[in-house]
Amino acid sequence: MTVPAEPVVSVWKYPVNIQLSHPFQGLRPGVLLHILIMLCERGESMKAGIISDTHDLLRPEVIRKLQGCGCILHAGDISSPVILDNLEKIAPVRVVRGNMDKEWAEHLPVYLDFELGGLRIYMAHKRKDLPADLSAYDLVIIGHTHRYESSWLETKSRNRTLILNPGSCGPRRFIQPVTMAILSVSEDGFNVERIDIPHAKDEPD
Repeated sequence: MTVPAEPVVSVWKYPVNIQLSHPFQGLRPGVLLHILIMLCERGESMKAGIISDTHDLLRPEVIRKLQGCGCILHAGDISSPVILDNLEKIAPVRVVRGNMDKEWAEHLPVYLDFELGGLRIYMAHKRKDLPADLSAYDLVIIGHTHRYESSWLETKSRNRTLILNPGSCGPRRFIQPVTMAILSVSEDGFNVERIDIPHAKDEPD
């Protein structure tokens, strides 16, 4: 798969428009995710919502942005199983455990190493839980800081690895913006779009 030299910020219609009313509704999340991967391998495009640090708050604006995504990747600090239940109503969810996810989340992994639409992805809540060598991955997702970051890591064995922190789309922290990201994958490569979520200026931390 050819990866663009820089992440392209773009907004374009997702041809595999998987929403709550999609024709695969009722299938188990794992089966649905397998179908989406096959569609991508056939040359179709797919979208994945990337979020982190919801801290027991799923904003209506975030729900709207996630509509049409084939899956949701959550980089931890969910804080409540209710959040995962509500996300699963939108699309299949892959999630890692954050430092604020206590006893209820003990079954969740600290990290995930998986493929999605031909991309090799590693996801963990904290940077310290990343492997020393990231050269095997196209995309690495972290959370925890509540601050959106996107940077390319040069590696010897492959072109580049994108390190992405989608920021927090839960309660606002200090003066930081409320953010998430949308990953678009096709046979031509992948794009990551930053999404800024509107919030009240006087919204408490």
